[in-house]
Amino acid sequence: MNTTPETVPTAPGEPAGEPGGAAAVPLGKGPLLRLMPMLTVANAAMYMVYMGIGAVLLPLQVEQVDPADKVANFGLVAGVAAIFATVFNPLAGVLSDRSGRRNP
Repeated sequence: MNTTPETVPTAPGEPAGEPGGAAAVPLGKGPLLRLMPMLTVANAAMYMVYMGIGAVLLPLQVEQVDPADKVANFGLVAGVAAIFATVFNPLAGVLSDRSGRRNP
């Protein structure tokens, strides 16, 4: 039974652990292993924020304005928002690209 961790060669065609070669990198170690769970948590948090606004708060606000036609009004608001996003998101990207470096 082999108890040493598996390794990946650092140069193409070079077997792992070959004498005289560069040090091999152990599998499952490094910043990527820590980055993926953090990205998953951040993505889930952003999804909850946007879904909470679009799926819960906005329909409640529309219902308070006109309870009789809440479905049609919500469809109108969502449709107008989708059209504006379709037009202005690429436009903002083009303007950002022309202005130089993007700031986070």
